Amino acid sequence: AYTCQLVCEKTLDDGSRGCIAQGDVQKYYDSIPVVKVLAYLHQRGVCPHLLAAACAVQCLPEVSFTLFGSECKIRDRTIGCITGSRVAGCIGHAIMFDLVENGAGSSTRNGWPSNNPFVTLMVWIDNLYSFGGTGRQAVGILEEAEKSLKSKWHLDIKPSSRSVFVFRGADRSAIEPMWNPSSDMLVLGHHLSG
Repeated sequence: AYTCQLVCEKTLDDGSRGCIAQGDVQKYYDSIPVVKVLAYLHQRGVCPHLLAAACAVQCLPEVSFTLFGSECKIRDRTIGCITGSRVAGCIGHAIMFDLVENGAGSSTRNGWPSNNPFVTLMVWIDNLYSFGGTGRQAVGILEEAEKSLKSKWHLDIKPSSRSVFVFRGADRSAIEPMWNPSSDMLVLGHHLSG
């Protein structure tokens, strides 16, 4: 939340020339393609023994659901992490690392200028925050991020989580209504307004 607060403060000092967009990855841990992420990590040089152990921890436990006395068992699962484990956190982190590593270079043209370098994207688990000189630029960064999430990992930004923090005096006209432009924003439990 500190980065968002810093951008908020500096944007207000700079005549409201800046916006923050946010979105959460929909059903993040339930939708992570575990085997695909582990293959990605293998390409990055992670020890195959660790990857095999991570795969075993995430994919071998039998998951079952019981509803009104009927039980349904899910076997041979390769999608979705069992949350509450450090392994799930590391697997989720790999996707966000890939997103930032591959998206940061193309997003700098839209980023929020902070003297040097540009601030473009902040990630906290499955929460994405982008910073732009205009609302359209901030939204553009998240749209690029979502395109990458969708094409490589089959993940989407949850429609109800989309929002853009538009500072007082800034132009909202170029922001599509689906991004819910607002003069305040909740960032990881911290309320920002300006």
